[in-house]
Amino acid sequence: MKRVILNRLILYFVLVTAILIVLFIPDRLLFESNGTVCVHRLILGIKCPICGMTRAAHEFIHLRFGKALNYNFTIFLLVFFIAADLAVVISGNARWIGLRKWALALFLAGLGILYILRFAFLFGWINIDL
Repeated sequence: MKRVILNRLILYFVLVTAILIVLFIPDRLLFESNGTVCVHRLILGIKCPICGMTRAAHEFIHLRFGKALNYNFTIFLLVFFIAADLAVVISGNARWIGLRKWALALFLAGLGILYILRFAFLFGWINIDL
């Protein structure tokens, strides 16, 4: 049990560090670049399900929720999952585990739906940019 708690603390330390890094990235570095580092996009020519997640997280952290939604709508599902996971760790109560499982399932389903929508856009089945 103590090892699980230690692993969670390490995970949250990494998460907080990543949030702080994203918080202090200058806007010009994220939003003024036209290039891509996404290997999936370079190979297949289509955005992967997590493309835009860093920009979405940056906008979410700065409370610009509309812009975050435009970059990657699954950021809200990810935040819900992290909140549910924190509830499990902080409370230590097993009844929160079900919520965490649902939150993870919603997040993964959101990524899957986003991927399907991006393929639909690629093949011209829909005419919006995701």
